Amino acid sequence: MSAAAGTLRATRLATVIVLGAGSGACCHARASVEAAAAAADRHPAECLVDATADAAAHPPEEALGPAVPVVPFSIDVPDLDGDGASEVIISADAWCGTSGNCYQRLYLSGAGCVRHALTLVAQLESVQPLATATQGVQDVSAFEDDGCAGQLGTLRLFRWDRDGYTEGASVRCGCPDEEGSGAVRDDRCP
Repeated sequence: MSAAAGTLRATRLATVIVLGAGSGACCHARASVEAAAAAADRHPAECLVDATADAAAHPPEEALGPAVPVVPFSIDVPDLDGDGASEVIISADAWCGTSGNCYQRLYLSGAGCVRHALTLVAQLESVQPLATATQGVQDVSAFEDDGCAGQLGTLRLFRWDRDGYTEGASVRCGCPDEEGSGAVRDDRCP
């Protein structure tokens, strides 16, 4: 650790100890700050200051044409990386198509070291944690709508792979109203 990083870490700890003195919550706050400082010490170049600014700097290719006003918004996602903090998805109305599928960027909180984890096109708020985890990070699914009142589409499953999520298996979800299809609908489909 560099001398400057050590000084910054010591300053962060001192600030938390002073602010938390007598509160009974000092030890939890101190541990959180220590985890954040350790994460920043390990990968300072990978930590993002502002996930919204990062998402705006990486718009979908379709948005690179004529200027369209982009007002990013965020959607909280339950903790996926086990640090106790929720994750965030950044999207924008201008990045959504007529089907309701939107270009989205998922960021993990990483114990204070926020970083990009996944770029996808799917229904808003369809990113869901799964019961399984890979390398200590929960696997997730997301649904890409193809019609039939939001029931026809593809459920994509993603697993963590060291530096981000990669797409694994996918489940095709048919329209339950299709006559004569006889297909059994997968329970994981919306």
